[in-house]
Amino acid sequence: MIMDGASAASSDEFPAVAGNLYAQWTLDCLVDISYAISQDAISRPELYQSDDIPDEIVTLRMSYGTAPHLPNTPQRQAMMMPILGPSDGLWTGQMMPARSTSSFQIARRKFVDACAAFAQQASDIEGPILEDRVRSAAATLRGHFHGMRGKSFGLSVHQMKASFDIAIRILKSPGISKVFGVGHIDPGWPLHSTDPNGAKLVEFVGTALSGVQKVTFTDFLLLQRIAEEGAQSIQVLLSADHHLSDQELKSVINRGYIWGADLREVWPVATQYAPPSAAVAQPQAMAQRAMAGGLMGAAPMAGAPMGAAPTG
Repeated sequence: MIMDGASAASSDEFPAVAGNLYAQWTLDCLVDISYAISQDAISRPELYQSDDIPDEIVTLRMSYGTAPHLPNTPQRQAMMMPILGPSDGLWTGQMMPARSTSSFQIARRKFVDACAAFAQQASDIEGPILEDRVRSAAATLRGHFHGMRGKSFGLSVHQMKASFDIAIRILKSPGISKVFGVGHIDPGWPLHSTDPNGAKLVEFVGTALSGVQKVTFTDFLLLQRIAEEGAQSIQVLLSADHHLSDQELKSVINRGYIWGADLREVWPVATQYAPPSAAVAQPQAMAQRAMAGGLMGAAPMAGAPMGAAPTG
């Protein structure tokens, strides 16, 4: 649940707020797509005749970048770059940037790599070392978000929510979907539904209109998955106790592993993780050296290892 700016900065809903903000930023292309439709509505009025077209389409066209609740693309980027870095949706428009230097994406990269290394550990010997790596990376990523809390973060949440909501209402309106030959779109789309009609609309608009990010049907469904997994990972991480109990650690690793796998599928530079043999080579060597020097006991980590790649 997205909350207003004041609540986002101060309430116990902060984990959900931060997770939803990531999901919206990942799907930020929908705001620009909706704005392109608002321009097309006056360029080709003969196509936009249905009474189902919402009046908000005029608000978006006339106030984009000039009203507080409708920041344009550069304004949204100015707000979000310090918090989340470049949108993970950039790859869909073949605009994949070089490895990001944003503090969020650096911390996120270390976190998902640590989760992957632990989930695919080769033996019990490596477990404690890789567990410490996860805990350290999780603390860094958690610290990034908590360092952002405050008035500015809350106001940015409010602005991003307002622009995203109006864009989605326009895209889901029957009058708009008819223009592009798409059927009814589920009310929960795009954050709570992967209705294929929504993905069709995104692809058809990109094909029909110039100057808008081109996103294929398949790419958008994958982008929704990244948004969902990222939002859940952030919420689980921020909801957990600072010291991470064993159960919380398992949950954090599950979510981080899946999030990282989705990111690597479409955006290899988002992570550094190598195949399991390479990923655990350095920790294994450290463990062997420690045991040889009498610095580590032979007893494995208590309890059965998590070992196998987790499932959702």
